[in-house]
Amino acid sequence: MAVAVKNSPAATGPGLSVSVVSLAGVIYLLGSLAIVYKGVPALWWGVLGLSQASRQAWVLLVVVELFAFLGLVALGVVMLARETRPGVRGGIFLGFVSLLAAAVVARWVSMLFEWWAYGGRLISPEVGAALSAAVAVGLLVLWARFLFSPRGIRLAVALEEQGWFSTHTHKRLQGLKVRRGTILGLLIVAGTGIHSLINHDALGRGPENWELTVPFTGLVDLERPGDAGDLLSEADIRGIRVRLAGATALPRDQVGSAQDLRDSIKAVLEAGAPLLEEEENRPKDQQTALDLGRLRAERQRLQGLVEGNSTFKLLEGIKETVLNEAQAVVDAPRKAVPLDAERRLRDDIDKLKAQDTATNLVSLAQECQKDLGRSDNKVLPWSFFWATRLPIAAAVVDRAVLQNVNDKLDPRTYVRITDQGDAGSEFEVNKVVPRTDFDKVRQGLREDNKREPEAMAPTKAEGPVRSNSVLLLPAVQYTVPLLLSALSLWLAWRVVNIPTFADFLIATEAELNKVSWTTGRRLYQDTLVVLVTVLLMAFFLFTMDITWKNILGPDLVGVLRLGKGAAPTGGDKAKW
Repeated sequence: MAVAVKNSPAATGPGLSVSVVSLAGVIYLLGSLAIVYKGVPALWWGVLGLSQASRQAWVLLVVVELFAFLGLVALGVVMLARETRPGVRGGIFLGFVSLLAAAVVARWVSMLFEWWAYGGRLISPEVGAALSAAVAVGLLVLWARFLFSPRGIRLAVALEEQGWFSTHTHKRLQGLKVRRGTILGLLIVAGTGIHSLINHDALGRGPENWELTVPFTGLVDLERPGDAGDLLSEADIRGIRVRLAGATALPRDQVGSAQDLRDSIKAVLEAGAPLLEEEENRPKDQQTALDLGRLRAERQRLQGLVEGNSTFKLLEGIKETVLNEAQAVVDAPRKAVPLDAERRLRDDIDKLKAQDTATNLVSLAQECQKDLGRSDNKVLPWSFFWATRLPIAAAVVDRAVLQNVNDKLDPRTYVRITDQGDAGSEFEVNKVVPRTDFDKVRQGLREDNKREPEAMAPTKAEGPVRSNSVLLLPAVQYTVPLLLSALSLWLAWRVVNIPTFADFLIATEAELNKVSWTTGRRLYQDTLVVLVTVLLMAFFLFTMDITWKNILGPDLVGVLRLGKGAAPTGGDKAKW
């Protein structure tokens, strides 16, 4: 007797197995996302060199990314159309979702190791990074074994057989009324949820993009370098992050080299020199600059910092220039500076002296220039001459390096000189020196009856930590509602075509067709009878209530007492 044996999906048909094709599909998905999210923007801003400040450039970028996405989707659909083996589409979906879940689990575990390294100081950053890599590799191996296992293949085939990845309709001419009603109900439920999500601005209160940060890749923007500049070498600087480009072409919020910063500042200083010279050659009564001498002095000081070897001193020099120019505007004659602008400048300067961060400097240079620009006074264009041209940036260092430097800035081991005394040039003001050397020199000066140096506890460096990240979804305030709408449409249509549920809806409509529904005339008559009966019963009850109220009231029987004094008290009881 012949027996039919169903072949395994992994071995049916010539060519590659279902698992291998599914793996290729997952790689294609990841590559497509990398092209849309990383490749196109890199080509747009890096190769083509378009300005990120241009709104037209951003609109065109979105259009190009949309066409690239649609083109890659169309190519994937064409390639999948040639694949007839069961389980391929389900395997691609299962592989992509399980890989994303493995990445999230690996990130959670790595974040725990990262906290142990930087927060709890239980392990070193190197050990934490090695453990995180081991966990990630282990989860990747488990993911691959699951994708190629018979259980994974059976699950992929089961998903595909349910019809989630197919446009096939099950008995599409039967049960149309109930199916359409079901689709409408599901869309109404999904639509109310999406409307509530948008109306309550739930996505607007969160991050602009959904990203997965990569642990142990954090770089610190030293917006408050404190006293770390004396302990960090130029080799420790991983780059600079520009917060305000000024008159330079440096890209904002991207890590660049310190040499590019120096070259840009040098170009700004060279471009500003002819303007100063032209203003100086004008007659005194035609000059509009507040203080040409101060502007020339700032240029010479910045030129010396550019030619120096310390990036930290250069960045601090730019901050000092912004503060000096803001203070000069405040100290200018009242007729040159509007009173409301002067008040805002004083507040900004007080905040800057207390915090002195690159972010606040950006706000100062932008907002104050905007306020001063509202006036037609010819002095104002010179108010922030260098501050609006120079780039404002922060040094970027590795998080582990900064942790080691801050550990050295312990007041028990290091001090910052506040008064040089008679110690000589080796103890300059604001220089960080070991406490042992400071105590030794101080003891010697005390024995010689000389003025001792003074010191205070050093200030540790601070700044935001930025880690490398993997973009999951950009502009979630717009993309999430669009994706939920598309997913709702697909699910609502796909659910009513699942064979088991579709047969249930078809049987439901068949049973509904057996019901003998009343006619419109009969419905009108029955409704009229009900309404008339209700009115008659209401009239009857009202009449009975009035009648018995009068009979049992105080005028006749006297059992009912209504109004004030209705309740009998003491021995005053009703007589029968």
